[in-house]
Amino acid sequence: MDVIRLSLIVLIVSQLLFVCYSDIRHRIISNKFIISISFNAIIFSLVMHHTVSIIIPIVALFIGYIIFHFNVMGGGDVKLITVLLLALTAEQSLNFIIYTAVMGGVVMVVGLLINRVDIQKRGVPYAVAITAGFLSSVLI
Repeated sequence: MDVIRLSLIVLIVSQLLFVCYSDIRHRIISNKFIISISFNAIIFSLVMHHTVSIIIPIVALFIGYIIFHFNVMGGGDVKLITVLLLALTAEQSLNFIIYTAVMGGVVMVVGLLINRVDIQKRGVPYAVAITAGFLSSVLI
């Protein structure tokens, strides 16, 4: 793996760690992070795959809006999933959604074991599951 690819991975991972911290601590994913990650995801996709898929992220944003409308998931989570999908191929996108769903269950169980009241009151910090799903789909 060359220096540019490794640097992009380290940059995106660093950004995602900040997003996870913010989501765990405040249950907020800043639009500044979303915009920054979107630029890096597009560059990542161009470097790694020589193309950027926009159909899957657009469909995900539409479905995510419906999910957000019914208060199942936060808007920041929907936007984070959408921008990370920009970095992935179609096959990786499917893996990303599956890994994220599985990791969402893990995060919820761990959260309930560690701090049940906080999870029941403020919800699951889903950015952690999204990050784990993304990293799994890129690295596996």
